[in-house]
Amino acid sequence: MNGLIWFWVLLGCVITFVIPRLFTYLARSAEPLPEAILFFVRPLDWENVKAVFDLNAAKDELFRSPREVSRRLMQSRVGASLEFLQRMAHNAGMIERCGTSDQRDAKRARVHIDQESEAEFSEIRMMLEGAALFESDALLPENETDANELRSHASTLRSTAEEQLALADTSQEVRTRELRVLEAIQAARQFRRAVWPKIARLNLLSFLLRLDQFGLLPVDPLIALWHRDSDDLLALYQRARSKAASYLSIYHEDEQILALM
Repeated sequence: MNGLIWFWVLLGCVITFVIPRLFTYLARSAEPLPEAILFFVRPLDWENVKAVFDLNAAKDELFRSPREVSRRLMQSRVGASLEFLQRMAHNAGMIERCGTSDQRDAKRARVHIDQESEAEFSEIRMMLEGAALFESDALLPENETDANELRSHASTLRSTAEEQLALADTSQEVRTRELRVLEAIQAARQFRRAVWPKIARLNLLSFLLRLDQFGLLPVDPLIALWHRDSDDLLALYQRARSKAASYLSIYHEDEQILALM
């Protein structure tokens, strides 16, 4: 009997907690394409961001205003801080998902690209070898009358091979692109890992401020709790923003992403 009760309790927990999260995960939007990332980014005004996280302005609000007004202003500042940080976390998540999708697609295409490149380089080697043979034949005494024609053939083969080599040799460009994608993903992931504890602290602070109807909580700890790690987080986001712009410059969207993020 007890075993049956625990079974139904466990089943109820699964239905209550696991299934809704599974549904949310499966129903989430697909990874955004790099060309469409601008539609998913939540805009930020950096003048407002700097004003909200200004420590001196926050102290002035609390120490120079009446108690009732200062608490309301502090609640407003905490709410704005939460909104901006959540937008940053969302934007970093979009960059991470977009870059991860780009990486996956690049790995699938790399196999075909490598096979085509191997065939192209083999053809280029044969052209260069043929040009060398024509040039060596042109130096032989018995081919003196045909020397100019042989040199012309060699020049044509060599120029064609060089043109194809310029088109086929994209390894450095591919490595640069992959490095930009990787750096953007790592910077976005680093910010997201750092920002969630801050968001949790701000939620706790917002809860405490709502409970503190009579202004009994000391001011200095409130300011310290609100502003802790803010400068480091903004620096991390600026780095993620810069890496995202470098990555999306491949698609000529670096200026737009900087303007929005």
